[in-house]
Amino acid sequence: MKARVVGRRRFLGGTAAVVGLPLLESLGHRRFVRAATCDPPRRLLVYHVPNGVYFKSWLPAGTGPAYAPTETLARVQPIAKDVLVLSGLANPRAVPAAGEVGGHAYGAAGLLTCAHADKRGLSAGTSFDQLAAQALAACTRLPSLELGMDTVEGGAEGDVPVLFNRNISWSAPKTPVPRVTSPQIAFDRLFAGFDPNATAAANLKRKADRSSVLDVVRGDGARLAARLNADDRMKLDEYLGSIRQLETRIAGTDVNRLSAAGGGARRPVDAGDFPARLDQMHAIMNLAFRSDATRVISFSMGNALSTRGYPFLNVNGRPVGDGHFCTHHSGNPDLIAQSVAIDKWRLDKLVELVTLLKTKDAGGAEVLGSTGLYYTSEIGDGNSHAQDNKAILLIGQMGGAIATGRMLVAPDRTPLANLYLALLQALGVNQGAFGDGTKPLALV
Repeated sequence: MKARVVGRRRFLGGTAAVVGLPLLESLGHRRFVRAATCDPPRRLLVYHVPNGVYFKSWLPAGTGPAYAPTETLARVQPIAKDVLVLSGLANPRAVPAAGEVGGHAYGAAGLLTCAHADKRGLSAGTSFDQLAAQALAACTRLPSLELGMDTVEGGAEGDVPVLFNRNISWSAPKTPVPRVTSPQIAFDRLFAGFDPNATAAANLKRKADRSSVLDVVRGDGARLAARLNADDRMKLDEYLGSIRQLETRIAGTDVNRLSAAGGGARRPVDAGDFPARLDQMHAIMNLAFRSDATRVISFSMGNALSTRGYPFLNVNGRPVGDGHFCTHHSGNPDLIAQSVAIDKWRLDKLVELVTLLKTKDAGGAEVLGSTGLYYTSEIGDGNSHAQDNKAILLIGQMGGAIATGRMLVAPDRTPLANLYLALLQALGVNQGAFGDGTKPLALV
């Protein structure tokens, strides 16, 4: 089978697996790049962490390139030149009505929508990431990819529907976009089951055999390689190798042992522990962008009001417990220390993800340089549930739309929606207004 063409992109595969190809000069892709209205790519990655941060250890002093990192933000110094620290942005529509509970639930529902959720109508507005996905849908095979880590951790707040705690992306006011919490299923979304000619039987057979997607497309790949020049063969080998590494990483299986046994890397198996599964999700995000399978990803490290513990972290000789409980510290130094430890660990993992994103995309450019990674939480300070000064990092230059390596202090209580207007504009989506925002925030 020859490499098939879907829109401007070419793919290997048949009825059970689909692997998008990098842009290859030998196939005339240079012509496609110049002609395509979707190129060069710009990407959005929303990275949500639950329960806010300990703000006293977060907010830096100063402004511009000479800002002084705090104890917590010192953890992003290895990538500081790629980071824009923001302060002063507020999201008043994510606050519960007077007398109501639900700081986390309303915060999550309003995080990307900048709308006040309606608990009776189960409505939360349309999120800005989904506006971007709808606008860029023709450019990629998947309009967007929604990923998460928690399934049931965290409870409801009063009579506020837990639906709000568990969804940050909304394709329409009453339509939350469910997250994929299994790395195995996320991998399959990228590489299996999306051929319009696929049969259920073919997909089930591949899954039952636990075969590698590369096993399925190996014949196509070999025939294609014979048509490529030396540089393109090297690019193709490196790209397919990264897919194999991800499969193997998720499966937790040694590549050399598999090769010695005469088999390929097998279908991913989700890791049992939280840090390893997070690493799997990070690898999937990177490969999704590298292969240009999608240009919009939203990710939640946990549900709003997640009660997940962090037993792999140790504070004062004890493992860190309920991640929500320690944010309500009321000045207790032990709980504050636990909250800060969680904040630091999250940023350590963020640095690892950003390092992954410094690899090349399908067109040969650095992924991070074309990406805007938006890191935040459903609330600001975890103890107060504040929405008047959000903890925000923007990482990556988004094709020149973001000037990094500095701190930007916006006028007090600048609408968070103004940031979203700027990010949409950088993606080529000109939105006159969004939520309570009317003017794109200047990011350069």
